[in-house]
Amino acid sequence: MKCFKCCDELDLEELENPYKDDNDNIICDDCHFYDYEMICPLCEDAFDIRDFKTDKNVWIIVHKNDCDDGTVKPGLYSGKYDDFNYDEYITGFGYLPEDRDIRFVKEYSSSKIEYTRFICFDCGENIIRGEE
Repeated sequence: MKCFKCCDELDLEELENPYKDDNDNIICDDCHFYDYEMICPLCEDAFDIRDFKTDKNVWIIVHKNDCDDGTVKPGLYSGKYDDFNYDEYITGFGYLPEDRDIRFVKEYSSSKIEYTRFICFDCGENIIRGEE
């Protein structure tokens, strides 16, 4: 059997526990990772970006280098995922988009974060509780 997306042959492990895309097509591990996962820069665990479509907050750490004009301060921000391209949240973050519900939560910085990044839900909650 082949991956629906890249057409590579699926290995035995992929066949035993297949990933599926949003249309229920079987895809390989690589395509699943590329399309649906991110690595949290704090805990280094992978998380599924489709979880952003839940009622949970999307956690974003804004790095000080992305705050040049002073309209956005570095720290932890939260928002709701609304099918807005997540890359645009990050690359366009020199300002807060007025049509997006993104709010400043807490001052925060980490040597593990070198530019504005999404973080996983658990790390976001840990920062809020002061456990990170």
